[in-house]
Amino acid sequence: MACDPATKATAIGVDTVFQRGLYYANNDGSLATRSVDWVVEVRAIDDSGEPLAPAHLAGYPQSKATGRLLFTVNPTAGDTATINGVVWTFVAGAAGAAQVTIGADAAATVTAFAGALNVSTDPALTVATYAAVGKGLVVEYDTAGLAGESFTLGASRAVASGETLAGGGFARIASESHSAATNTAIRLSHKYTLAAERYEVRIKRTSDNTQDSRTGHESRWSQLRAVLDEDPNYGDVTLVAVKMRATDNLSQRSSRLINGVVVRKLATYDLVTGEWSDLAATRSIAAAASYILRAENGASLADGHNDLAALWSLHATWDARGDTFNGVFDSSLTAWDAVKRVLNVGRGAPFQQGGFVRYMRDEPQEIPAALFNRRCIVRGSFSIEYDMPSDNTADAVTVEYFSEATWKIAEVTVAMRDGSIRELTPTELRDSPPAKPARMQYFGITDKAQAEREACFVCACNIYRRRRPTWRTELDAMVLSYGDVVAISHPLPSWGQDGEIEAVEGAWDEVGAVLTLTEPVRWGDASTLFLALRRRDGRLASPAVEVEAAPGGDPNKVVSLDPLPIEPDTGGDRERTYYTLGPADEWAKRVRVRSLRPRKSQVEIMAVVEDDRAHVN
Repeated sequence: MACDPATKATAIGVDTVFQRGLYYANNDGSLATRSVDWVVEVRAIDDSGEPLAPAHLAGYPQSKATGRLLFTVNPTAGDTATINGVVWTFVAGAAGAAQVTIGADAAATVTAFAGALNVSTDPALTVATYAAVGKGLVVEYDTAGLAGESFTLGASRAVASGETLAGGGFARIASESHSAATNTAIRLSHKYTLAAERYEVRIKRTSDNTQDSRTGHESRWSQLRAVLDEDPNYGDVTLVAVKMRATDNLSQRSSRLINGVVVRKLATYDLVTGEWSDLAATRSIAAAASYILRAENGASLADGHNDLAALWSLHATWDARGDTFNGVFDSSLTAWDAVKRVLNVGRGAPFQQGGFVRYMRDEPQEIPAALFNRRCIVRGSFSIEYDMPSDNTADAVTVEYFSEATWKIAEVTVAMRDGSIRELTPTELRDSPPAKPARMQYFGITDKAQAEREACFVCACNIYRRRRPTWRTELDAMVLSYGDVVAISHPLPSWGQDGEIEAVEGAWDEVGAVLTLTEPVRWGDASTLFLALRRRDGRLASPAVEVEAAPGGDPNKVVSLDPLPIEPDTGGDRERTYYTLGPADEWAKRVRVRSLRPRKSQVEIMAVVEDDRAHVN
């Protein structure tokens, strides 16, 4: 939308960015010219967003309304599809009037459906053209303009793009083209003068988007601006009118310093009903993060792309702990950075995954999300970085926060004393102060108890999380998310023994199954060890089972003392089941994922060794 409801635009500005420039890289390193073409289309709309057909746009080329029925599965006999009020029935045998014979698969059925619609003489159907694209039936109204938007779609076995065709009546007001031979970013601005209306604007690229790595011609629509012919509507913000008396005490600086005691009112989400509440006073971390992502002055993110279930499940944890967010954003920053600041006060963090915004909290996680051993770690990619103590290592943590008691900046200092991490008393700070305290600010914390909890957590992490393993894998990383705890076995740091299950003798789901392993078992002084298995999707099959040496002395065979949690794969039709083996709590090392970085066909995983002692509160 070019402007808000109740306003009209007399001109629009469209900004286009070529972030990598525009070029083709020749073999000799020189750059050849490349061109990108696009069109700008507008449609007048009313305050509710419904399209209009003003006379001043009639002279431009108009778009046709289109729609689609996507058949994710092949229809069965008796299923129906309604095209502009005409009901079609899918049949298994020969097709009669308004019937379609079901094909071998959904694509074949859609092809037959499109053919039948195109040869139909029904006046309700001859106004459009039909095409089969894969499993989708694409419908295009023959007449340009808004007339096609009353053409209806529906089906019992298909997903419709909408109740009616859409996208008709867009007027093509400009056809643009740009050519260049440079790898420097290009930013273009175009202004189009129009009659005063509220406009819906779209841009279509008409030239091919080659995926050749030598070609740089990725184009992005970066911004839309409008020139309003009415008083501006600032939307969902609070406007404050201030009257000041001009005296000698009013300087240019003091005239801009205005304080207010405000109460934050936000909607909260009900996990049971899936509904938002009315606005109410709240200090909830989840409510603040939700508002930033949903608000028009924030990310304008639809609820369907926001993992509200995860966020508001964390709300219960924060509410029980007394963790709140009480910050004022008085400077410009991105919505994403603002959400990270909000969640940080509750040890949370947002991350993007599969088109969704998801959430994690640094908290104990007993069952690892996945299991890695040498079979799914790229050879030579495993390494560990150790943070060794030095003269510059912090021996305490000082957290600065804005105190709700004094309305001033306050601080709390914690350190390891007498075997526990706690706040240092004023006497301890005077008589035996820490030599190198690490100072940090917590934006949004106003309660001393919360500041102390976070300071203790940071101090514990500094003490107990000092090993950072890194490794590469392939599709096995697809099951992971940022913050997941995974189990990893590797011989370099002596984290368990690993291999594959080669054979199973006896019933796998009963005690006494004999497992043949690809690697000989090192028993040491132990008479029993614990064996953990990896599921087909890479996740850990819990729980680990206790095993002992098999009779006969074969070092590659063990006997299970518990039923196995899954049936191991031992044949050649798929990967054999991976295992890791060791003492009760040492069959693998638990690590927390800190980053997942694509590396061509592989993924680099960076983690930190998890230690339950880091979760001091």
